[in-house]
Amino acid sequence: MAPKFNIETADAAALKDRIKQLTSAVVKQKDAIEKMRGSEHKLAGEKEKLERQVANLGEEGEVARTMRSELQGEVARLHSALSLQTSENEMLRAEAEAGTGGEGGGA
Repeated sequence: MAPKFNIETADAAALKDRIKQLTSAVVKQKDAIEKMRGSEHKLAGEKEKLERQVANLGEEGEVARTMRSELQGEVARLHSALSLQTSENEMLRAEAEAGTGGEGGGA
């Protein structure tokens, strides 16, 4: 570790060197701060993009849930209609068989 700088005992060359060191350190810190700000802006932009994607996915999820519910209702309706049609077909078949059986037996 370098010895502590003593301004009271330093000569002009040492003072100039110390000024260069401090200036260099300040410039490095400034560059680091600017780099961090750039990263911060980039991350803020990415955060906004991700927030929009989350919102869009939430909306898509809601649409998907609504569509699923509608499709389930449609499936139930079609199943009910199919059951009704099957029952009607069975009834007609039974009536036809009864009609055919009754006529054939009477002749």
